Amino acid sequence: MGLQALLIWGYLLLALPLWAALEVVEARSGKRKEWWPLAIWAVRVVALTGVAWVAWVVTYGGRDFWHDIWQQLKLHYPELLRGYRMTIILTLLSFVLSMMIGGVLALLRTADFRALRFIGTAYVEWFRNTPLLVQLFFLFFALPKLELPVFGRPDWFLLSPFKAGLIGLTMYTAAYTAEALRSGLLSIDKGQTEAARSIGLNYVQTRFYVVAPQALRVAVPLLTSIFSALFRNSALVSAIGVTELLQTADNIQQNNFQTFELFTLAGVLYLSLTLPLAYASNRLERRVARAR
Repeated sequence: MGLQALLIWGYLLLALPLWAALEVVEARSGKRKEWWPLAIWAVRVVALTGVAWVAWVVTYGGRDFWHDIWQQLKLHYPELLRGYRMTIILTLLSFVLSMMIGGVLALLRTADFRALRFIGTAYVEWFRNTPLLVQLFFLFFALPKLELPVFGRPDWFLLSPFKAGLIGLTMYTAAYTAEALRSGLLSIDKGQTEAARSIGLNYVQTRFYVVAPQALRVAVPLLTSIFSALFRNSALVSAIGVTELLQTADNIQQNNFQTFELFTLAGVLYLSLTLPLAYASNRLERRVARAR
């Protein structure tokens, strides 16, 4: 191992953890030894020097790398934008459908009848506790080979990559939207239900017209995070042949061998949507907290 590698690993394994530990101690009240200010400032200087070095490598030192990324963007932006558009379409369609299914599941999960609760719980636990990639492989590769006792192998079991990806993302995300909406339903005071029933609304009307709208408002921050996760999860549909952003970048790099540059560019495009979503989620969470 060379000197440069030793310095990097020493910085990551020693300097940064030591800096974090000393800052935690510094934040606590209490008496300090005479050498304490000198020690903490020495560690800060070492840690910040490393941060400055990384910043230099990423910006000025890596200017050739960023130039290559810019060249790849100029050369292949039509293909990348088509892949980005497919990613956004998949995400939006899956989210709308998962909201519909998740809303029904949330009502089942909070129903007064045990059989309905069992159905909702079984769906949520099954899809939340199996990998999304396995579900996509089942829909695209295994489902067409599934033979039913009476009907045999229906033609509609043979799904295109887009349909399999859309169904897989929807069913997987619906389990998470159901839990987000269920938390919103449980946060609504029971007095709301009692008041609605007292003015003549039946059970279904009370759930749909009184409880559900209030629960949706509470669940909005969680739903924003789920939408962001869905946008990132959409990259997995490339494994079954959907030409979305990641698959597009992979197809290009197989021809020009600019692997690192193109996958970095794909990551930047993902960040262009996930970072604003994270910011919006935090803002919405604070607004909902103040409103309550």
